[in-house]
Amino acid sequence: ANVPARRRVRRVRRRASQRRAAHHDGSREPIHNTAASAGAAVTAQTPIPKSTVPHAAAHPKMIKGIIIVNNSGQARICKFFQQVHREGYSPEEAQQSVVQQVYKQVSERPDSFCNYLEGSIMQWGDATKLIYRHYATLYFVFAVDKLESDLGILDLIQVFVEALDKCFENVCELDLIFHSDKVHYILDEIVMAGMVLETNIVTILSGVNDQTKLHQKSTSKLNEALGKATSTKMGSPGVR
Repeated sequence: ANVPARRRVRRVRRRASQRRAAHHDGSREPIHNTAASAGAAVTAQTPIPKSTVPHAAAHPKMIKGIIIVNNSGQARICKFFQQVHREGYSPEEAQQSVVQQVYKQVSERPDSFCNYLEGSIMQWGDATKLIYRHYATLYFVFAVDKLESDLGILDLIQVFVEALDKCFENVCELDLIFHSDKVHYILDEIVMAGMVLETNIVTILSGVNDQTKLHQKSTSKLNEALGKATSTKMGSPGVR
């Protein structure tokens, strides 16, 4: 009677030892394998939410070029943020061709027409529109992406002209001719790399004034250094 009981005890002990051995073998599995299998299980069972799926990149909004021409079609200020290409033309000739196209299209429109044209420049593609304002003898033309706001760009042109007027006191075409460097300073405070940086007149003028002070300071230092060099050379024994 005791023999079967002993056999049952042995079987129970053997099964318990087998369970302990299996448990110890499983605990020795590398952690990265466990994590990988757990991650695979989660991926297989849990669908990715739609909000986390990346969408296609939106069409970039940008200003492709800024062109200021007079009533005779002569370019006064040109700034190209997106280069233009034309087969058989150099980059400069391609830009001149664009300026001529821009002038032809805006100058032929009566002042009673709206201030924008869509898909009008071949070199910039169909997704381009021209937004412009006509002041006295000058056309201020912004070539922009079709997704840009028409009214926003018109306001930006107005800000640009007001900044010019503040800097030059009743700005005219001659100011753009003889002070083109300062005009570019003002424009760089407003637009950089085709993106609008600033629209506040006070901030724009402050940045331009800082640039002017730095320019004057560097010029005065250069003149001072040249004056010292000249006086030293004139005072040397070998100079008569």
